[in-house]
Amino acid sequence: MRTLVAGVEQVGAKFAVKLETYRVDNDLNAYLMFKVKSAPVFMTDADAYAGGKRAVAMLKETGRFPNMCEAF
Repeated sequence: MRTLVAGVEQVGAKFAVKLETYRVDNDLNAYLMFKVKSAPVFMTDADAYAGGKRAVAMLKETGRFPNMCEAF
C-alpha cells in the first residue's frame, strides 16, 4: 500500500487535507483503494499540506491515521 497527500481543499475559512491510498501489485500497477479527507482544521493551505505529510508519516510508523477531526 502507498498513501500520499492528494491535495488541499478550502472549506469556509479553513483548509482540509485529502489523502489517497493505493494498492500496488507485483506488476507495479497501482489501484486506488480509498480516499480520506480531514476536517477543515488548518488555517492555511501550507499548514494543511504539512499536516498531510505528518499524517502519512504517522500511518507509516503506527499503521493508523491521526485523529483527522483536529489539527495534527
